[in-house]
Parts: sequence; structure tokens; C-alpha cells
Amino acid sequence: MQTKMLFTINEFTALSLRLNLILSVKPIDWKAVLLCIFNKQLTAANEDNLLETLSYLNDAYGEQKRKVGTPAILHPIRSAAILAWAHDTINTLDVLTSLLHDKDEDILSNSYSPDRWTKLEESFGRLVNKIDSREEKWFLNERIHFLAREKEETYNDYLSRLFCQAKETPELIRVKLADRLDNTLDLRLDFYDQTEAVNFYHLIFTILFDVKYAGLNIHGQHPSARKIRGSKRLYEIFKNYCLFSILYSGDIELDETSQWLLRSIADASISEAQNVLLHIFAYHLREPEDQRRVIRSILDSHGDEIIGDNRLLDRLIKNTFNLENKSNRKQSLDDLYDDKERMVKTAIAFVVLFNNYLFE
Repeated sequence: MQTKMLFTINEFTALSLRLNLILSVKPIDWKAVLLCIFNKQLTAANEDNLLETLSYLNDAYGEQKRKVGTPAILHPIRSAAILAWAHDTINTLDVLTSLLHDKDEDILSNSYSPDRWTKLEESFGRLVNKIDSREEKWFLNERIHFLAREKEETYNDYLSRLFCQAKETPELIRVKLADRLDNTLDLRLDFYDQTEAVNFYHLIFTILFDVKYAGLNIHGQHPSARKIRGSKRLYEIFKNYCLFSILYSGDIELDETSQWLLRSIADASISEAQNVLLHIFAYHLREPEDQRRVIRSILDSHGDEIIGDNRLLDRLIKNTFNLENKSNRKQSLDDLYDDKERMVKTAIAFVVLFNNYLFE
């Protein structure tokens, strides 16, 4: 497991393209979807259970879309595929849990007509009844319950409760990590600009030490406005930071699959933070002296401004991200978006922190 390559944006994009193609053709070939998830032959019983689950999710999500415009069903399918990729052996119960991890948050009675809700409940009952083991039926329902965030629950409280339960049910960690990895990599599908080929570390070095540096040589206008802005992307990285902090402070033993998923999340978080900074330097904070000044303001603090008690990241968490009231958080993220220098500092902070996680 230690030599397995991390799950990066390249694998994620290829998986997303394959699944999108299959889901766009009617009727959908659900066996082809299973091949994308597992890339290997399943037993007849396992295949039957999983096909029933995919049919249920298709009925439940219907034509719903994610924020970036892709089918809503894509998220649980990709999360399950990532989890299957991480496992050396097929664990059908884990994959079923991953496919259904958002059931108690997304599939609610008030979202459907009474008749449709009754049919969905009957469909869910059928897929549970296809599980031979009485114990595994109970485990599946229990895991789905624990993975759901309660309506008034803060994100930190939710993670703390989930990972506390994971001491008895460690499988919950794997499912949650696959979910966060998919959500993080999904940010990239909504955004592309000409900075994709720029090496982040080389650019930072050039800004600081090359007197001839004249700014990023980007041709063309600013890319079209996207649904997920840079400040919201940083907030998604912050959620990964919360996850890492609670896992590392909770004395939770991680198996090899969870460690691999965690490292993949760290790598994806670094990449996304780098992309946020590169975009700002290409289109917003374009003057070399301004870029140099912001970077040096961090270096001159000898790192104290990035990590440590009451330093940059802690202040940003308290003042920007750690706001559980949605309207307050939206306003705070809008304010962050208008402050490009603070966004740059935040992005650098996340690059440093997640590199620490990768190499500690």
C-alpha cells in the first residue's frame, strides 16, 4: 500500500469522464458503471446488491445537479470508486456505505411527493434485504446514520462525533476520507485557466530572486466567472484542515487505506491552494513588486505568521472560516474574495500546513 501512487487530479478526471459518458447514454449501462468503480469482476451476489443500490440512487437523485453542473449521482459513485481504488481487496459493505453516505442528508421525504417517497423507501428496503448477513444489514444502516451531519450540528462537532464513533467503527473514516477527496478534486472540474502549466515552487523562487521577473506571461482575458469562487475553494480546503486536525488530535489509529486517502487529500489540498494563488498572480495581483511584498511579509516572520498559536492561519480560521452561521460565513467569504493579498497568504498557509502533514 505504501508504494501505491496517490489518487490525483489525473486519475480523477479520467474517472469523471468515463462515468459522465456512461451516464449520458440512455438507458444507462449500470454494469459498466460497476466496472468503473471496481475495474474487476464481481460475484453475482455482490453485483446484484450494487446494481440495486445504483438503481435506487438513480431514482432518488433523478435529474438533480451538483453546483458545478454535473449529475448529483456522480458524487457517491466517484466516492465509492475512490474507496475501491484504495482497497487492495473488494469490500462490498464499505462500497455500499460509500454509495449511500449522503442518503440521510440528500434523500429526505420533504423533497418528494408522497407516492414517490413511498416507492423510494420500498426500493431502499429491497436493496437492504438483498444483503444476506443480518449483521451487515444492521451495520449498513448504522454507518449511514453516523455519516449524516445533523441539521444544527457544526462541522467540527460533526467530525468530532464521527471520528469518536470511528474508534469502534473504523470503516467510517475510510468512507469519509473518500468523500472529502472527491469533493476536493471536484473543485478542479469547475475551473481551468492558463496557469495550469506553471510550477508553483519555481514561480515563488523566481519572484523572490530573479530581478528580471516581469510577472506571469499569461495571454488572454480573465476566465469566465465560475460558480465556485477562490474564497469558497479555500473554505473547502479549510474543511480538510479541520478533518486533519481532529484526526491527529484524537489519537485515532489509521489503517493503510485511510493513510493513503489522507495523503491523497493533502496532495489535492496543496494543488488547489497553489491554483488559487497562481490565478491571483496571473489576473489580479499582477505587479511583481506586489507579489514579492506579500511573499516576503510571510518569510520575514520566519514562518510564525503561517502556523502556531494566534498566527495567520488561526486568525483566518477564527475570523473567516470558522463561522457556523451560513449568512455570516457567506459575507466573510465575500470579504475574503475582495482581499486578494489575504487570499494569497491563506493559500500559502495551506500549502505549508499540508506539506507538513505529507512529510512529517
